[in-house]
Amino acid sequence: MGDELTPYLGELLSMAKQSSMKRIISDVVLADEPFVVLRNWREKFGVSQKALANRMGISASVISDYETGRRKNPGINFLKNYVQSLVESDAEKGGAHIIELLKMEPILKGIILDMKEYSKPVSISKVIEAVEGKIETFPDLIGEFIFGHTVLDSVKTILYFKWYDMVNIFGYTNIRALVFTNVQHGRSPLVGVHLFPFKPRMIILHGPKNLDPVAAEIAKVDGIVVALSNLGSVKELIERLSKLG
Repeated sequence: MGDELTPYLGELLSMAKQSSMKRIISDVVLADEPFVVLRNWREKFGVSQKALANRMGISASVISDYETGRRKNPGINFLKNYVQSLVESDAEKGGAHIIELLKMEPILKGIILDMKEYSKPVSISKVIEAVEGKIETFPDLIGEFIFGHTVLDSVKTILYFKWYDMVNIFGYTNIRALVFTNVQHGRSPLVGVHLFPFKPRMIILHGPKNLDPVAAEIAKVDGIVVALSNLGSVKELIERLSKLG
């Protein structure tokens, strides 16, 4: 990825670290056997006692004592150091575990209307046919394939989505179609996607008869196939998409 994406990736990791620390500390504090939960989280993150101890500035035997229950009730300072060291270690390796935990954060109901991973690839031309769409950018890519779709209410997405919530909409792959409903012009969804490091292969805008020129330029810069759909209802749109793949 280019240097221009570094600030966005940094903010994503920052949010993931905060979310993960709250989740893990809460698990430990509420557990009947905190030492078991500590050990489970460390092993889930794939960090050895020795590596964690080095990062925390303590001996591995101290961690072993807490993880086996020989030392009872770790204090808040130890717990914070333990968990922070885990998430920082993961962030330095790319943040796979903490970003996965961030994906589990609840999203306001009614924003993601439908999500599907296809059992087999579906061509962009088939998707456009299903939604009675009109392709607006990169018509030469109509024969390429996508592997899933996500349908979002564009108004609620703009009003209530925090940008890092975008990690939740890509499912198993970003080689998919993001379908925005209740769209008037299409500029806002394209701006939102443009600011996120990962791009979908395709965007479908449900509602507008013409694509906003700025939205079109953004799509061309980001290499995204954009299509417009004027199907009568969101329900029909989702029903047709659900039959794909």
